[in-house]
Amino acid sequence: MPNPDSDIHPLVQEHGVMLRHYAALQARCTAQVDALRAEVEALRAQVTQLRAQVIMRDSALIWEREDRLVHLSTIANRAAVTAVRRCVDPAATMEVVAAPQPPPDAYLQELGQHATNLVICQTGCISHGGYWRDHDQCKRLGTTCLLEDPKAFAPTETAKASHAWVMTAASVPAKELP
Repeated sequence: MPNPDSDIHPLVQEHGVMLRHYAALQARCTAQVDALRAEVEALRAQVTQLRAQVIMRDSALIWEREDRLVHLSTIANRAAVTAVRRCVDPAATMEVVAAPQPPPDAYLQELGQHATNLVICQTGCISHGGYWRDHDQCKRLGTTCLLEDPKAFAPTETAKASHAWVMTAASVPAKELP
């Protein structure tokens, strides 16, 4: 009968060698993970610094643009005031006054009414299937349909006088410009 201890001894030695290799492998992997963790932390710190630099740069650019716009706006306002002062006669300026004017021609008013009637006829009679039309008569006007006899409804030439107000310019002393 063979000795059981003699068969186990080589297995124990092999198991010990395998555990030492496993320990070395585990130590190497742990070192690599630690190195990668340190590299990730360094990269995160670098990203944070770069973001801060971008924010500082963008803020400086925005402040510079605002300062430049304020400066350009001031220059433009000064140039506009100077141009206005050159164009305006210091002794006179414009004032709005009312002056009577003849009214629009009555003929034009009748043309407008005629055009309005035609639009209503087109909408009510043509587009909506003859809503205002009863045979050849217009229910709305009580006369012959405009579409049947357009010459019968031609506007007449009349005119009436009335007062209309228009704006004109008159010379008045100017006020002091800022």
